[in-house]
Amino acid sequence: MKKSVFLMVIIYCILLSSCSKKNENQQVEQTVTNQVVENKEVIEKSFITEHEQEESIPIPDEFTSKEKWSYHSGTFPAEQEFNIETLRGCTWSYGNVMGSFLNFSDSGNYCYAGYWSGPISWGKYTVEGTKINFIPPLMVSRYEQKYYIDTLEFTKVNHLYGPISLIDNEDSVVFHPYESEELKENETFFLNGIECKKVHKEITIKNQGTLYAKPDTSSYNLFEKRNYILDSDIYRAYTICKPINESEWYYCGIDFTDPMDASDGGGPYYYGWLPSSSFEEWIPCNVRLLQDVTTTDNLNLRTKPGKEGSIIKLIPKGSKVRIGQIGPRETIDGIQSDWVYVFTVNNSELSDGNDSFSGWCFGGYLE
Repeated sequence: MKKSVFLMVIIYCILLSSCSKKNENQQVEQTVTNQVVENKEVIEKSFITEHEQEESIPIPDEFTSKEKWSYHSGTFPAEQEFNIETLRGCTWSYGNVMGSFLNFSDSGNYCYAGYWSGPISWGKYTVEGTKINFIPPLMVSRYEQKYYIDTLEFTKVNHLYGPISLIDNEDSVVFHPYESEELKENETFFLNGIECKKVHKEITIKNQGTLYAKPDTSSYNLFEKRNYILDSDIYRAYTICKPINESEWYYCGIDFTDPMDASDGGGPYYYGWLPSSSFEEWIPCNVRLLQDVTTTDNLNLRTKPGKEGSIIKLIPKGSKVRIGQIGPRETIDGIQSDWVYVFTVNNSELSDGNDSFSGWCFGGYLE
């Protein structure tokens, strides 16, 4: 009997301990859960607060209309000293971004805007020596991502767009006076901290799926998240410069403008680094971009370059067309030339009474 009572007491204690432990674990789990939820709410509230603060900063009055934020004028002579007055004296453009305006007002406000996008970033600025500080940070697009800049520094070191620049501490963002002139062929300058010389040549891209942020295959590929690039027609590609240390890398421009729809300024345009093994120099044959030419024989107009393209129409001999894009090179009937994308020019016999049409044809039968 005593043994039975003793055993029952032991079992009761074990059960009690187990329940206590379970409750304790549940309390700990609940505490952790509450903390996670609380932290998540704090993070979300923090994000929302920052987002609201960012949006709650009104555009300064001096930049509220397109006439004001797109205002652009002024030069910055190389001999001119830098100070807050000369900074305000001209508009600054961001690298090779067409229609970009960074203006500094007399009221201590800044505004960075794009012609098609409108105001992008604005706030207060201060000048300390040759440094311009931005509050909140100046936001631009760098390597296809948002990039925030606390400080730009004025420099008189040669960059691609001349001897006057505002650069970030990584030399990856460069603003230049709006009316500055690009350097001439073979002139030297700095780009991404690398001494380069300007070398311009038209090229044909072998693999259009890569374009690097820096002359290094491990750097960010600007086309990595843009699969549509693989199926897009390149309107024009060219080298801009190369390092003077005999590197095989070139800084290049690639233009995806649709020649039939360039009313919005064309593009998109991309700029980045390519090794010389990824392109070939394009040597013009008998055709040039945006040239009006005449067919020397009856010529098939196709949906894509090459004989595998479906025939859209037969272009009669003597027809006038305009070259909107230059494609791959081929030798046909002993004639070497480029496949070209053409569209009709004042040619009623080709348009069938409708709008002008376009397509690919072999350039060997154009003059």
